[in-house]
Amino acid sequence: MKILRKSSRTSWICSGIAFLAAALLSACAGPSTRILPRETGQESVPPEMPAGLEKANSYYIEETVEILAASSREAGSESEPESAEYIGQLLKSYGYETRIDFYNTAEDGEEFTGSAAACNVVAVRRAEDPGSDILVMTAYHDTAAGSFGANDDASGEAVMLETARLLAGPETDTELWFVSFSGRESGGKGVQAFLDAISGEERERIIGVVSLDAMGYVRDDSIVLGTADGAHTVLGDQIRETALSLAGETWNYALRERSAHSRFVRARIPAFCLGQGEAAYEYGTWLDRPAIVDVERLAEVTDVLAETFARLMSLSTPSQQAKSHFYNDLHDGAYVQRVDDTLPFGMNRAALDNQMGMSGTLVATNTDNDGNAIRAYRYLVKWLGVDQIMYSDYYFVNGSLSFVRVDADGSGATFDEMKQRLTDCYGTPITGDYGPDGPDYTWSDTIAQLSVNLAPGNSGYELTFRQMDLSEVDYNDDPRAATLRELAGVFLPEESGVISVSAIELYSDGVGGTIASVAGDGAPEKRGGDSPAGTGTGNADTGRMNVDEDGQEKSRTEETDDVGSDDKERSPGTQPVIWRLDLEDAIRADGSWLGRTATIRELARLAGETLQQQDEELFAAFEERFGTEKMNASGEIREIEEAPGFAECFQWFLIANLDPEDMGEWGERVRFFYEFEDLTVYRRLIRENLNLKEISGTSRDPAEYREP
Repeated sequence: MKILRKSSRTSWICSGIAFLAAALLSACAGPSTRILPRETGQESVPPEMPAGLEKANSYYIEETVEILAASSREAGSESEPESAEYIGQLLKSYGYETRIDFYNTAEDGEEFTGSAAACNVVAVRRAEDPGSDILVMTAYHDTAAGSFGANDDASGEAVMLETARLLAGPETDTELWFVSFSGRESGGKGVQAFLDAISGEERERIIGVVSLDAMGYVRDDSIVLGTADGAHTVLGDQIRETALSLAGETWNYALRERSAHSRFVRARIPAFCLGQGEAAYEYGTWLDRPAIVDVERLAEVTDVLAETFARLMSLSTPSQQAKSHFYNDLHDGAYVQRVDDTLPFGMNRAALDNQMGMSGTLVATNTDNDGNAIRAYRYLVKWLGVDQIMYSDYYFVNGSLSFVRVDADGSGATFDEMKQRLTDCYGTPITGDYGPDGPDYTWSDTIAQLSVNLAPGNSGYELTFRQMDLSEVDYNDDPRAATLRELAGVFLPEESGVISVSAIELYSDGVGGTIASVAGDGAPEKRGGDSPAGTGTGNADTGRMNVDEDGQEKSRTEETDDVGSDDKERSPGTQPVIWRLDLEDAIRADGSWLGRTATIRELARLAGETLQQQDEELFAAFEERFGTEKMNASGEIREIEEAPGFAECFQWFLIANLDPEDMGEWGERVRFFYEFEDLTVYRRLIRENLNLKEISGTSRDPAEYREP
C-alpha cells in the first residue's frame, strides 16, 4: 500500500521507529517522531500549525498501528500500561491535559488487586468558558486475548491520535476530550468507569461522542455510523455532510447496539460509533496485524473527522447543547428489548452488560437445592413496545443467564392491561394453573424462542421471561434456518469433492441438544496427489429439517454411523461428519444477520476440521511436517511450543487476504495447502461464492507454493 513520506524526514523516520520500538518494549513509551522538530533544508525548527487545517499524515497513522500492534494488549495485562503510556505521552506532547485512570476489572464481590487493574487515557483541551460545549472522541487500546489488534482497534486509536494532533492548534471555544478506553473485551468496564467519574454538568455540556471502532480493513473500505436505535445524531449528520463534500462519499447509519457509544446513550449523552461496514475475518485473532490495515483509508477518515470537529470548534459556531440533546430521545437510559429479538439466554453477565450498554446492579445472591450459584442483576428495560421503564432482574445460574423477572406493574399498568399488551405482542395466551389470586397465563413466541408467564400476586403481579421448550419449536419453515443453511452450503460446493457432511444441525446457546438438522450427501473420494478429489459431491441437501430426538450435546464436527446404507463402501479417511451451527449467534429473529462474519469464520474452521477427519493422509503429511511432537538427539519425544493446528491453518487458507509470507510462523503451515491443486480450486470456489476478491499485493500465485 502507498505510504506518504517526505524525503526530508527520512532520517527522523528511521531513528524514530527504532526509538519507539525500544521505548515500547522497555515499558516506558517515548515520544513519537511526529513531535520531533520538523526539518528544513538547513536546520531543524519547532513544528508550527499552518493557517489552514493540516491534512492527516499517513506515516503517523501507520506508525501508531505498528507500535500498538507489536504485541497483544489485553485489559489488565502487563502490556496494556505500555500502550496507555505511549498514547498518553503523544497526547500530552500535543498540549492536552492528560491523565491515566486505573479501574478495577474484578467481578462484583471480588477483592481489587493490581492484576485486576486496567486503565483509560483521558486527554482534555480546555476552553475559556467553563460552560462551553464538549466534543468527545474515543477509541479502544485493549485487544482480545492473543490478538495483535491492528484492525481491532489500533486502527481507530490511530485515527483518534492523528485527529487530536490536527486539532491541537486551531482557536476554539469548544472543549475537546480524547479518551482511550480499555475493557472492550470485558464488558465495557473501562467506559463505565469513565462515565462514573464525570459530573452531571459535564454530561449536559457534551454535544456528541464519536466512538471509533475498527476501520481501514483492506477488504472493506465502507464506513457506517452505528447508533443504539438506528436513529440519526447531530454530530453524526454533520460528519456525513463533511464526508459527502470532502470525499464524495455517503456514510450511512446502521443499528449497532454493542460498542462504547451505547453506554454513553444509556447515560443520556448523544453518541454513535464510526467503523467499517463489515468486521474483518482476522478480527480478534493472532492474524490481526498491520498488513490488513489500509493507512491511506484511515487518513481519509481522519480528514473528515478533523474538519467536522474544526467547524464545530470555530468561534463563529453557536452552542449545540440544546439541539444535540433534544435531537435524540435521551430522557432516560433504558435498554429497549424489541419484541421480535431473542433474549440472550446462556450469555454471561459481562457480555450482557456490553450488549445492553449498561452495568447491571447486583440485587440478590442465592444457591439452589443442587448447589448452583444464583445471582440477580437489575437493569432498566423497556418491554413489549411500550415506552415505560420496568425494573428487570436478570438471573444468572452458574454465570449464565437463565430467566428474567420484570416488575411490570411498577410501570402503572394493571394486570388486565398487561395481559392485553402481551396478547397484542404474542397472540392468544394459554391459561395455566389457578393460584389463590387467580389464573396465570403463558404466551409463546417460537421465532424468539420465548415463553412469557403472567402470574397475579396478593400485592401486584409477576412477569417472567424464559426460553421456551425447544421441542415445541418447528424450524421447518423458519426463514432463519434456511438462510444459515444456504451460507453453510457455500462451503460445500457441488463442483468440489474436497469435503462432505452428513448433516447440518442447528442449536441454541445455553440449552444443549440439537434443535434441527438437515440431511446431507455422502463423502468425497480419497485424495490422490495433486489431482482433483474425484467426483463425490459436497453439497448439503436443503430439504426438510428434522427435529433431533436425542437432545444430546455434540461436538461441532461429529463422526456418525447413521448416514446411509453405503457407509461400509467408503474409502479409508472419508468419515462422514455432522456440522453444528449456533442459530442464535448468527441471525436475529427478524432474519437479519447478527454475526455473518463470525459465522463464515466458523464455517471455514469446520471445513478444516472436516478435511482433517476425511483425509487422513493429508493430515498425516501436515503433522509429519509441522507436528508439535519432535524427537530429540537421544530419541526422546518432546513437545515443542504451541503452534496453530491443521484446521485453524486451513481456515485462514480459505478466508484470509494475507500473503502467507506476511503471516509469521503461521505462513509455512498455510502455504502447505497451496501445494494441492484441488484445495486451491476449492479455495477459489469458496471465495467466489463469498465475493472475496484477492487484494493486490497481499496474495501470491498458488503455483508458487507447489513443488515442481
